[in-house]
Amino acid sequence: MTPRDERAPIEVDDQQKKNPLWKHVVLLEKAVAGGNAVWRCKYCNLEYKGSYSRIKSHLLRITGCGIKICIAATKSILAQLKSEIIEATNEIDKSKAKVIPLPVANMDASSSADSAYSTKKRLRSSALEKAFDMDTHNQLDALIARLFYSGG
Repeated sequence: MTPRDERAPIEVDDQQKKNPLWKHVVLLEKAVAGGNAVWRCKYCNLEYKGSYSRIKSHLLRITGCGIKICIAATKSILAQLKSEIIEATNEIDKSKAKVIPLPVANMDASSSADSAYSTKKRLRSSALEKAFDMDTHNQLDALIARLFYSGG
């Protein structure tokens, strides 16, 4: 059996690449089914057992999380780590589906053609708009535009 210091580092998989701070530690033992992993900080060379939240607390010097802060991380390293986290969250936000609201339906467009035109009150629409049902046409145009804006 090899000593604890001589273990070969484990390659970080795609799931862990979404979290940028994994690049700043050496993964020594993988977590089994969402448990704690054994990792070593690249700056202070100390080994710890824990999840990504403990790595974040260690590297970003967040106290009160049950792990010692990294004393070897300088202000420039902290600034770099914070910018990497911001970039990763921006990438995640870009990949999320965008919410584009549906166009608001008109009373004339939602009701049938007979009931819309049989009202006693005079409508301010021309005979051409009535003939081609322009309200429904405009609503359909808005739905088609929403399809293209939302990416499919």
